[in-house]
Amino acid sequence: MKLISRTVLLVVLNAVVLLGGGLVSYMTLSHKIDVSFPPPKPGEAARLTVPGVASIEDDAILSKPIFRRSRQALEFDNTTSATDAKNEIEVQPLPAPLSPTLSGILRDEDGQSWVLLEGNGGASRQLLAKGGNFEGWRVIRIGAKDAVLHHLESKIDIQVHLPNSSVGTSTTPK
Repeated sequence: MKLISRTVLLVVLNAVVLLGGGLVSYMTLSHKIDVSFPPPKPGEAARLTVPGVASIEDDAILSKPIFRRSRQALEFDNTTSATDAKNEIEVQPLPAPLSPTLSGILRDEDGQSWVLLEGNGGASRQLLAKGGNFEGWRVIRIGAKDAVLHHLESKIDIQVHLPNSSVGTSTTPK
């Protein structure tokens, strides 16, 4: 005579194991451990004591910092305010990247324009249409005797002229 089928018995045993394991895990993981260090006595340096490790004094670390080449203690002057410190800091702008030289402008009958750019003192040269990239610069506009370039990293725009063009002078007689 069978009292309980095999499937029901397995389900009940699995439920008991899961609930028992969950209860044991909960009890183990929810147990609070009190880790507190007594405050240092007045006039004494704070010490960190770990079993098996030598004690470390704050004064020893501050007097010879290990991450400074000189191993000299940092000196702090608390008399200056934060606004004075901000005023003393000089922000140096990043140097402008070296721009390529405009060697020529080509146009065809359809109105398509190209610029001939030289970089590294003439070591590299490339013919580009509008939108082309050369040594970190993008061609934005191509004019009759000049071109506008945009530096991709520093986000600055410059205007380069042909070497034989007169900049800023009109060619119409007065």
